[in-house]
Amino acid sequence: MTTRRFDQLVALAAQVYPELWRQNPIQAFDRIKEDLRRLREHEQTENELAVFQQEYEEAEAAKSYPNIPFERGIKEITGEGNIVRAMKKFRDFAGSLTKTEQERDAELGSYRKSGFEPNHLMQLSDRFPHWHIRHKSAQARKSRNARTAKSLAKRKSG
Repeated sequence: MTTRRFDQLVALAAQVYPELWRQNPIQAFDRIKEDLRRLREHEQTENELAVFQQEYEEAEAAKSYPNIPFERGIKEITGEGNIVRAMKKFRDFAGSLTKTEQERDAELGSYRKSGFEPNHLMQLSDRFPHWHIRHKSAQARKSRNARTAKSLAKRKSG
């Protein structure tokens, strides 16, 4: 231990344990050394824990979970119990995620063949409700505009 480090420890012992320092400076100095040792062990343990946590997360990410079957996944994503209604909703949803009908059909074929990876299923399940609200709103607007146009046409002709 260098003289400078020793002086720093002495000053620290006097600040942290002033009563003990006045009564027994050696005991105060020993207590500070013990506190610092525990602190270093704690930091080392935290670092080891952080490394372990990172290794665990990497292993979990690499672990392959079985894919969820197509029909079960469709029902889970849409929240629909009836597979026919679930498929209709999912087709529209998948269409909103792709640029063309061919891409949509290819995507649906891929899901039908291999099912859904669990992480992808969760992502789709999170996105679907937001899309569904916007989709229903757009359908209602389209219907309302058609009714309005029909009503205006009746008035003009009548």
